[in-house]
Amino acid sequence: MIDIQLLRKDPQQVARRLAARGAAAFDAEAFQRLRACYPHRRLYVGRGQTRNNRRVENEAELLSALEDRGFTKFDPAGLTVAEQVRTFAEASVIVAAHGAALTNVAFCSPATDVVELFAPDYVNPCYWALARRVPGVRYHYVLGRGREPRRNSSMLGVSSDIRMDVTKVLKTLDGVDA
Repeated sequence: MIDIQLLRKDPQQVARRLAARGAAAFDAEAFQRLRACYPHRRLYVGRGQTRNNRRVENEAELLSALEDRGFTKFDPAGLTVAEQVRTFAEASVIVAAHGAALTNVAFCSPATDVVELFAPDYVNPCYWALARRVPGVRYHYVLGRGREPRRNSSMLGVSSDIRMDVTKVLKTLDGVDA
């Protein structure tokens, strides 16, 4: 029996355990096919560095902290739809600023955690609505720092860049990994 949680967090340890059971019982190619069936990737979906595009202003700081937790940066631009679908299906955790790439949440596997990042002056629940319709997907969000929203101005901050409190993002992920 393979421990699925361990497979998601440390696939090399699972491979070592399988190999320890005997070389005849361990097929590295079969293991890779099995691993691909389970969400195991931890993704940070970037938005580039174009200003006024909901980019994360302190992305280097955030990405450094996320990489320490096993995340890799993923840029869906230039990939085929099939490649984007496969990548999101293989993800166990996705951290992303609000944007069109989160449409791929529709292809997430059960038990995937999605953490959406927002500027405080623009919160749009469309990807929460999508995520709650995908069986087993758990949705979280974190508000960044910045100007507060004005009354009756729902689209005012639609292109506001986001300055994230990295500690807040990591605390959210602590709850995901618990």
